[in-house]
Amino acid sequence: MIETKLGEFEEVLLLMVGILGENEAYPFKIAEEFESQTGRSVSIGAVHSTLDRLETKGFLKSEMGKPTAERGGRRKRIFTIT
Repeated sequence: MIETKLGEFEEVLLLMVGILGENEAYPFKIAEEFESQTGRSVSIGAVHSTLDRLETKGFLKSEMGKPTAERGGRRKRIFTIT
């Protein structure tokens, strides 16, 4: 059975995904919003691993966005709450 308990950091990131909404909830933007809202710094690696964990637990889903010129043609992995 998949664990469904959430830690404080997981809860906060889940909230950040909800605040940012569709098309804006990608890891870098989530990290920026976290730092803005809490006044604490966070590593992008911690954000990525926590988002992956939340997706595994079934709280989030992700899909690849469209490539953008500002990112050199790379696509963003966008998260939404399930």
